[in-house]
Amino acid sequence: MKKIIVSFLSLLFLPILIGSYIYISNSDNQPDFYREIKKAATDGLQEFAKQIPEGYENSYGFNSKYEVENATIGNVYEIYTISPEFLKFPNLDKRTFVKPVTEFRVEITYNNEVKTFLTVSKVNGNYKVVDLGGADLSREFVKIIKNSKDNNPRRIIFRLYQLQCDFLATAPYSENLRTGSNEIESFNFYSTFSSRKTFPGINEAVIKYSFNDIIPHISAKYSESFKEGGIR
Repeated sequence: MKKIIVSFLSLLFLPILIGSYIYISNSDNQPDFYREIKKAATDGLQEFAKQIPEGYENSYGFNSKYEVENATIGNVYEIYTISPEFLKFPNLDKRTFVKPVTEFRVEITYNNEVKTFLTVSKVNGNYKVVDLGGADLSREFVKIIKNSKDNNPRRIIFRLYQLQCDFLATAPYSENLRTGSNEIESFNFYSTFSSRKTFPGINEAVIKYSFNDIIPHISAKYSESFKEGGIR
């Protein structure tokens, strides 16, 4: 009888133990789609690296052909945006207009130094490298994260396409991953060179901003640009 009770208790708690193990073992891991993106970046890296003309390596962030040929993949940057359509619906929560984009930037590194970005996009259902470039931007982002001492694992480019500027954002992994409006409150925003030019009121490079801090400036700039006919 004692053996039966022990066996029953083992079966009862086994799913809990397994679930706990899965949670703990995956708690510090990147999401599955990050691994897919990194694999696509690794597979496509040298194909795009070969397109760099010999002698022009410096224009793409590298010091030599050797660095190009021995480069590796670093962090993934997600891309989010907010549609200026929110101006047409002033009574709606602006967070509902925040959306993730199915395009990503992946760092290219050599000797643990970030050199530039690969652009990875979903093509016919599969992730694929579609571009290489952005050396200055990649280095700026690394500098901001280092100086701000931000430890969040997710790196996000909050891109305002119509204004041609970016904020850098970071966030934790969460169950609301890639849902846009449901996760935006967890984002830490940082100003970049392009956003400081566009929004003089958000000009501290290592100050952490919230969505509520930046959205009034974005709203005002979009409104101004629409009145001037600058955004279609």
